[in-house]
Amino acid sequence: MKSLTAAVFTMGLAAVPAQTPQAPPRTEVYLASFTSGPAGTVSGPLINVSQSPGYDNQPSYTPDGQAILFTSDRVDRQTDIFRYNLASKSLTRLTHDPANEYSPLVMPGGGAFSVVHGDEQSLWSFDLDGSHGHLLYQHKGKIGYHVWIDPSHVGIFVLGDQGQPATLQIANVKTNARVSAS
Repeated sequence: MKSLTAAVFTMGLAAVPAQTPQAPPRTEVYLASFTSGPAGTVSGPLINVSQSPGYDNQPSYTPDGQAILFTSDRVDRQTDIFRYNLASKSLTRLTHDPANEYSPLVMPGGGAFSVVHGDEQSLWSFDLDGSHGHLLYQHKGKIGYHVWIDPSHVGIFVLGDQGQPATLQIANVKTNARVSAS
């Protein structure tokens, strides 16, 4: 028996190598139907939910499956978080502060979402409407990505500094302490 589910993914345009650092690649966030099974396939039309000439990436579903959160630099070349509502096909900008935000994930409990925030790349939390942004966890290194384990613990991918390798760590956001590192 085959089941039909929705898949979200990003597709980028190839960049020409350069000698100087470049802006993030132009990517788009697409929605497609996915037939699961031994040879899962994408079926039906691809729907471009981001429709922006800039960087659109790091999509994640809300727990109720009704919306997708993603990172976009569509307005002023800084990255903010946007929500695409699947039923209404509407797009809403959630964050508006001067810092960049990346990697939105709805937090356990469903009342807020977390992001990697600012040049220091710390972990921040916002209400689901994008209000009440605040520091959730400050790490000595820069956080690249994160995943929620439970309401207190988050797995964080910490970027390497000065030639050091990147590490995977677990942090407790309630005590602001690192629990373990690899």
